[in-house]
Amino acid sequence: MKNQHRQECDFVESLINVFTCHGFRANPKSVHLAMLTAYVDESGIHPGNHLCVVAGYYGNDAQWGGFIGQWIPALCQRKNLHMRELRWKEEARIGPMLAKLGGIPDKFGLNRIVGGIWHKHHGELVKGVVNEKYSSPYMLAAQACMSYALKSIPPDEGIAFVFDRQHLYEPLVQALNGVVFDLMKTDKRLKGITFIDKSTTVCLDPADYLAFQIREYQSYPASRKAALGMSILGDGTAIGEIYTRERVKSYADYM
Repeated sequence: MKNQHRQECDFVESLINVFTCHGFRANPKSVHLAMLTAYVDESGIHPGNHLCVVAGYYGNDAQWGGFIGQWIPALCQRKNLHMRELRWKEEARIGPMLAKLGGIPDKFGLNRIVGGIWHKHHGELVKGVVNEKYSSPYMLAAQACMSYALKSIPPDEGIAFVFDRQHLYEPLVQALNGVVFDLMKTDKRLKGITFIDKSTTVCLDPADYLAFQIREYQSYPASRKAALGMSILGDGTAIGEIYTRERVKSYADYM
C-alpha cells in the first residue's frame, strides 16, 4: 500500500513537470503549490432523458498527495473505484466504503467542478439546430466544467486538466483546445489537457464518484444508489453549472 501511495504521488508530480517543462528554466519544484491539476470524469453520456455530467476536482500537488494517502487505504483493497462496476446489492459493504471515501476530497480542500446538461433539453433545442461536432451533451458539459474552473482560479495560477480517456471525444476536446487556447491565446492559465485511462491513477476515482452521483441524484433522486453516494456531495457546493432549459435555449439561439 505504501508503494502504491508513492507511485501515485510520483504520477502527480510527473504531471506538474510535464506541463511546466516547455521553456521553463527555474526549478520545477518551485511551482508545485501554484500549479493546479483537475481530474475530470463523465457520467450519463449515453442517449436518454437523463442528465449528462462532466465533473471532478482540482487542487495543487500537496492537496492531491494528501488525498492519495487516505484514499488508497479507504478503497478496501480495490485498485480503483469504478461506480458502474460496484455490486450494489452488497449494500452492507458498499455503503460504509462510499461514506468514508466521500469525505476525503473535502478534507484536503479539493474543489468540486461540474458541468451538466439534460439530454432532453439538448434533443429539443440543440440537436439538428447547432453543428453537433462541438455541441454534443458531453462537449457542452466538458466546456462548462473547464470554463468555470478557469474563472474560479487567480490570474497568476495555472491549471492542467486530466480527463478520463474518451476515444470518441478526445480529438474534439484537443481540437477545441488547439483553436481556443493555443491559437487564440484566450487564457494562458490553461497549461494542458490530457486524456488517460481511468486505471492509471486514483486521482480520477473521486471524479468518477462525483459525476456518477450528480447524474444519479439529479435523474433518479429516490434511487438507492443516490442515497448511498450522498457523502461525495459534501455541503452541496461546487464550481460550475447544470444548464437549465432556458440556458440551453439561450445557447442554441446564440449559435
